[in-house]
Amino acid sequence: MAENQRISLLSIRSEDDPGKDFVNFNPADFKVTVPNTTKMTGVTRLCHTMISVPRMFDNITEFNNEIRWYQRQVREPPTNAPNIYLRTVDLAWTNTKRLLLTTGQRNIAEILAEINAFTGPNEVWSFVGPAPGHIQIDVTPTDPPIVFGEFFDGAHVEPPVTYANMMYVTGGAASAFDTLGLLGSPELFSAERDPYKFDQKNPDTFDARLGSNLHGVVSFPLFNRSLHSYARWAVDPYSTPVVNSPNLSGPTVIHAALTDVVESPLIAAGTGVAYDVISTFNIAGTPFGEEFTKTIKDGDFEGLGFIAPKTIISFRFQLLDRNYRILRLPKNYPVQAVIQAVYTDR
Repeated sequence: MAENQRISLLSIRSEDDPGKDFVNFNPADFKVTVPNTTKMTGVTRLCHTMISVPRMFDNITEFNNEIRWYQRQVREPPTNAPNIYLRTVDLAWTNTKRLLLTTGQRNIAEILAEINAFTGPNEVWSFVGPAPGHIQIDVTPTDPPIVFGEFFDGAHVEPPVTYANMMYVTGGAASAFDTLGLLGSPELFSAERDPYKFDQKNPDTFDARLGSNLHGVVSFPLFNRSLHSYARWAVDPYSTPVVNSPNLSGPTVIHAALTDVVESPLIAAGTGVAYDVISTFNIAGTPFGEEFTKTIKDGDFEGLGFIAPKTIISFRFQLLDRNYRILRLPKNYPVQAVIQAVYTDR
């Protein structure tokens, strides 16, 4: 350290934020206003010596709480022959149901109860144990099979909206799939390696995603695709194969960031976006409800360095998940840290 450089320590707490008493205050995202002090003038580096974080993050959030169901709508377009129509299905899959799970700290029983209340008795989600176990979905077709193909109708009227029995479920941006473990079975066809092409005259191809809006989308069939038979899909009860175990641990890799200080030393390889991260840590070994504390003796290993000296007036302290999204904590679970500032003593 240069002779004219000094070190000061700034103790910050989420309770320091003026908005701490508001109902929607988030201790994982709070503002720090630095009092007028020469020790925060001419700052060349910011790092931390201690960060204390409670492990009270939600495991179901707005990023992984969406489940969607897709089916193909039945259509009866005319053919080139007079009064001859073709009963078939759309190339596109229609989102027929959408569930937003309640966010919060949820266990598997609570999640499945919410899903089953939404789907009803003909589509039952259950947990197959013992731990770590997996989710199984049992589907019982109830609608009668649809007779597809060409037919004569001298006074054709477009039928009411109906859907073929084949159904896919998706997890929004796939995060719900990661949480619930709905991937991993070799019996499931991947969206990128779909083996069938859609043929509007062949009901046995009505499961195809190739060329449709589900092509390339991570989607989970609620029928036995390997049968390659609409006659069977329409009537056979189905149980999903063994998939991955649910992961309800919530966020475990945490990034601590000081935003609004311009410099951004951490770059995400997948996107190239830079973030003001001063520390990254893993809280997986900390029981829920307890605090994780990280201390370092030499702040040179982690922190923000500035090309030119800066005057620090205010900044935001944020906790981010592994995808650099702001996390949320209950307002009565505070966050605290000690920030080290290297400044020039002129």
